[in-house]
Amino acid sequence: MKEGKHFFLLGCFLAILCGLVTVDPGFLEAVSRKVAQGILPRELRQTVDLGLYNPDHLRRDLLDAPVARAEFGRLLRGFLKMLGAPGGFDAASLAESGIFDPQPPRKALSRKQATEVACRAVIHLADLGLLTLESSRQTGFPDYAPPAKYQPAMAFLTGREVIRGYPDGSLHAARAITTREAIYLLFRLYEAVSAHLGESQGKGTLSFVDLPVDHPMIAKARRLQELGAFDRVKLRASFDGESAVPAADLAEMIAGILDKAGKNAEAASARAALTASSQATRPRQARSGSRLACRGDLALLMHPLASGLSGPIPTGPLSRPYVDVPAGAPELPGLTALERYGIYLGYSDGRLAGLEPLSWFEAVGILHAYLERVGGPASPGMADEVAAQRADFEEFAALIKAKKDRIRGILDRKPRYRRD
Repeated sequence: MKEGKHFFLLGCFLAILCGLVTVDPGFLEAVSRKVAQGILPRELRQTVDLGLYNPDHLRRDLLDAPVARAEFGRLLRGFLKMLGAPGGFDAASLAESGIFDPQPPRKALSRKQATEVACRAVIHLADLGLLTLESSRQTGFPDYAPPAKYQPAMAFLTGREVIRGYPDGSLHAARAITTREAIYLLFRLYEAVSAHLGESQGKGTLSFVDLPVDHPMIAKARRLQELGAFDRVKLRASFDGESAVPAADLAEMIAGILDKAGKNAEAASARAALTASSQATRPRQARSGSRLACRGDLALLMHPLASGLSGPIPTGPLSRPYVDVPAGAPELPGLTALERYGIYLGYSDGRLAGLEPLSWFEAVGILHAYLERVGGPASPGMADEVAAQRADFEEFAALIKAKKDRIRGILDRKPRYRRD
């Protein structure tokens, strides 16, 4: 009887699944595509999000094949157009500007040729006033030394890690560049130029090329920056909120907050916490091999953060326990600290899912929510800085008021002589 019930439920599930496919054949395809894109490298994922690459072509056989000159030119035009460069207006403009001639359209492109195209694009952007190229540093690779005219542009590209080369230090200049490598190169170029523009216009204000300035995550990230979270974390030009946070960055974010609050012992404890919890089951970045932070890591690190900012953590069972966190688990003190301020880390079905990768959206959102409810740490000297800013504002307000009174006095003044 029990076995028959299982078969019945399985049959119902398959019937529903078949019905969905019959009603909407794109349903499963859309879901699987979303899942597949979620694990793509950010360069590929964001190029698709920008509408510059067809998601149907995210197949290994296409991505790892040599890119044709026509396709490389199309991608290049798209990124230049987004930067507002006239060279990206159309194929003719691309050739007339001296950046790239896509003819013959089906011919492959070498890595050396693609590198020099990127250099010419940087020079084009500099001629428009979008970039400033001042570096005289000689850059190159063992198998490729760029001409002198490309050296300033090459310094920009290598300095911003747009061009990185292979682990052995070479460019493999003669090798044909693949579609995947072309997307990496051109997206990083777009990202680097956008970041440069943001730095020059925003005067150091934290911003990201993939988030609008009014995105709520911008305000949260800036608040964490004020509190020291990014003092030792190198942020990318793209926020890429759905990607996983490296474990080392998560530890430094929390240690940075504690350092700025003058809690050096707790900061050292936070830096050591992830080393002690490192396990083979934790996910790792495919390219670098560095460990990615998990949701359980954030729970672990909340213990030293809470101890430093809000004092001893109360003991006792959670009022809303997690079904997958056993009694005595090392994550419990941090989860207790979060629950104390009404923050539940995990899913509505009671799971922490501690081994799931922690995204940047989740990390910044949880830390911001906790610090706002705690009241935020006050670093030594912060009160003096706030007082100085208030004094400057009051002085400015008094100056404006004095000018308004003076203008009003001039307008109300009676003429000394009357004209008949």
